[in-house]
Amino acid sequence: MRGCTKTYIHCISLVTPKGFIPLNNKKKNPDNKKDSQLVIRINGKQRDAFISMCEEMDTSAARELRKFIKQYLKDNALQSAEN
Repeated sequence: MRGCTKTYIHCISLVTPKGFIPLNNKKKNPDNKKDSQLVIRINGKQRDAFISMCEEMDTSAARELRKFIKQYLKDNALQSAEN
C-alpha cells in the first residue's frame, strides 16, 4: 500500500479557472542542498523542551534551526553592509 499512497500524493492538484495546478511542483534548488551538519552541545532539558514544542507546532527542530540560521545571516549581512 505504500506505493499507492505515494501515487495519490503525487497526483494532487488544485483546480482553478485557468486549469489544474500541481501542488507538488517544487523544483529542487541545487544551491540549497543540505550537505553539512552542525553539532552543538546544549542542556538536555532545553533540548527536550525544544523538540516537544516543535512537535506540538507540527515542525521539526532541524527546520526551525535552519530557519533561525538563515534569518540570522540575513539580519547580520544587513548590519555588515551598513558599517
